[in-house]
Amino acid sequence: MVKMILRAYRVYTCDPYEYAPHSYTTTYLWERPFSGQSEQGFGFKYVISCYVVKFDWDQFRAHRMIEEKSQQDLLEAWHRDVFLPKLKQLSASFRFQRGFDNPFLCRKVGKDVYGDFNFSDAGNQIVEIEYRRNGCKVVFSTLHFEWDTTLMEENNRMLTLIGTNAARETEEYRKWEESFVVAALNRRLELERDLQLRFANQEHKGSNISVKTRTIGRSVELAWKITQGDGCTLRGYRSADGFAPNDSDFASNGMCFAEASSDGKSAQVLEMGKEYFYTFTLTTEVNVYAKETLGDLARSLIGFPAVKGTRTRLVDSVRFVVNVPSQAELLEVERMLERAKTPPTDPKREKINRAIEELNSFVEFEDGLSQWEQALVEKIESKNYPAKERKEKIGRVKDAVNSLRIESAPKPIE
Repeated sequence: MVKMILRAYRVYTCDPYEYAPHSYTTTYLWERPFSGQSEQGFGFKYVISCYVVKFDWDQFRAHRMIEEKSQQDLLEAWHRDVFLPKLKQLSASFRFQRGFDNPFLCRKVGKDVYGDFNFSDAGNQIVEIEYRRNGCKVVFSTLHFEWDTTLMEENNRMLTLIGTNAARETEEYRKWEESFVVAALNRRLELERDLQLRFANQEHKGSNISVKTRTIGRSVELAWKITQGDGCTLRGYRSADGFAPNDSDFASNGMCFAEASSDGKSAQVLEMGKEYFYTFTLTTEVNVYAKETLGDLARSLIGFPAVKGTRTRLVDSVRFVVNVPSQAELLEVERMLERAKTPPTDPKREKINRAIEELNSFVEFEDGLSQWEQALVEKIESKNYPAKERKEKIGRVKDAVNSLRIESAPKPIE
């Protein structure tokens, strides 16, 4: 009876733990960001999402699990007690690798290293771990990485503190490879910033209107917003000959390409290598009253003025310039991005790669040669040759094979 009275009181006072929607919700999807480090100490950020099932209502309410801080604390505890120990048990760690913008999970099995690119293998094992705390059962859902500008810059600064001259398939080589990836990602960041300076989204604000521009190649998208100005009309003008001396001289602003009384956008294809001058005006129509005669003045005095016509009054205006890149500039940007994708050639590494290719080719040739030699010997032995002749034939086959081996052996790489 007492519990029923307390419950009724909580509902009456709109207790969020008794009142909808949390009174009947049992499953939630919460996420939390985390920071991590690769094997060589390079930083990255990742976000983990977990399904949280409420199974003990009293504990759930006692730990105030509706509040965001309680949710974040719960996911932090799960990360500490389940996620990190499981990675350690799997001998797994995160690494930066060529061809990937983000690090991925690598597992050591003996001397071999395997990549869990989609976090599927480790994720499937983590899902099976049941974790209960504060009246909640936590089940792993997804993991994704977040691009962090500050961390990429810090990783790049670390390169000056790490010696990465070795180019061998050893721990030192993997250290060099991961350092290269971090440097490449930082270069990509620099290129993106350079592109933003040239072709970035821009916003031009006035008192009552604002215009956002987005330029991609020779195309420009203009999106306008009227923040204040009920009953006003917005017009957009474009000129290739510069701005008019006075923005209220509407006829001199250029070609009118937009007229609207609400928010909107316009996409245009422009000529490469040219500069365009845009003017956006917000205007309203006001009455012009007649005052020429004594009768006009009398009507004005008693509150019934004679309307002679209307005139356009400028309420607000915005002006800006759009520079369209030339074909040569676009090609240069493409070349810059392509160069950023291509790893620098390391002479030592290139020599090692050529040696490995030749060795692999020789091993395949050696296997084929050995099979061919064995087949010939078996064929000779299957014939009814005299013992002396059979021995001579087999000897000649072995001599021919050895000669081929010597001629095909890998040459020293200069």
